[in-house]
Amino acid sequence: MKIEEAFYIGYITKTKGLKGEVQLFFEYDEPDLLDLDVVFVDINGKLVPFFVSSCKLQTNNTGNFYFDDIDHIDKAQPLLRKKFICL
Repeated sequence: MKIEEAFYIGYITKTKGLKGEVQLFFEYDEPDLLDLDVVFVDINGKLVPFFVSSCKLQTNNTGNFYFDDIDHIDKAQPLLRKKFICL
């Protein structure tokens, strides 16, 4: 997949707790309409897939997410301020 085939939805603002939960800020107008089973992170110009294990959308254009294989705050820290992209 290429970046040109996808669209920007937001970025990770912070981690929450110690179990790898992160808060995503949506710059997309209607995040509840998105298919959020898989999101992609722009890491050095390459799209890396992350599989969503659970998410809870908030009313203030944010959402709390858990990703498969991100089970500790140390694994979530490198995702801060990275661009999140969706199909």
